Amino acid sequence: MYQGRRITDFTAPPAGYQMAAFASALPIAAAAAAALLVSSSAVAAQADPDEDVAFHLVGQVVDIATGAPVQGARVSVAASAWMSLTNSQGRFILHDLDPGPHRLSVEQLGYRTLVVQVRAGTAAAPLRLGIEPDPIVLEGLEVVGRRFERRRRATGLRVSEFDQHDLAASSSTSTAEMLEERIPVQRTRCDDGGFECVFTRGGRIRPVVCIDETPMIDGWNALAAYRPQEFHMIEVYGRGGLVRAYTHMFMKRAARIRFLPAPVGSC
Repeated sequence: MYQGRRITDFTAPPAGYQMAAFASALPIAAAAAAALLVSSSAVAAQADPDEDVAFHLVGQVVDIATGAPVQGARVSVAASAWMSLTNSQGRFILHDLDPGPHRLSVEQLGYRTLVVQVRAGTAAAPLRLGIEPDPIVLEGLEVVGRRFERRRRATGLRVSEFDQHDLAASSSTSTAEMLEERIPVQRTRCDDGGFECVFTRGGRIRPVVCIDETPMIDGWNALAAYRPQEFHMIEVYGRGGLVRAYTHMFMKRAARIRFLPAPVGSC
């Protein structure tokens, strides 16, 4: 779970920043040896250690087999709170990095994790990182996805589905906030106090919220503890009476075991 981490989308570099330089970018894992496609430009100049200088890393994540950009991949810096999510062109940016070496991790469901060593300094070519598909997980995701779709159709209710691309692109500070904006969900306090209820056609009800097929005691407040980017998929039934949310880690396991979802109306 990436709770509390600084998450940025790819945007134009802020004024006053210097471009990142990469003297070298060497894969840590053996499986990533052919996955890193980086221009090996020499560092043009070294930063003065006495100067208060911050750098940013920019680049693109692509499917190494097809060259297609990978959207929603999580690019993070080891031993820090810095993380970026790739946009629809697979591009990312990491702000406010110290000069010198940094260890990056690239993660996306359906792909093998890539770990690389890069160096931030003065101007050089952006990174281009290739990640390798995991056929077993990709095939499993298709199987599980069809099972989720059959369950949604069986309910007879309107179901709002948010996939990983919708969630990755959200600017909301919490999942609860995003759902209130997108559904929209009308929240209120329950009669018994202490819990959050929602208004539906049947009146005020306490919503059932399942995270990774596990029911939450105070469901709506549980969703407020997660950022949208931490989930792979969210299903909202009706006007919020039932919410099912699935993390990336859960979906990876589900794909490997060909997970069978719980029946309609339960977690």
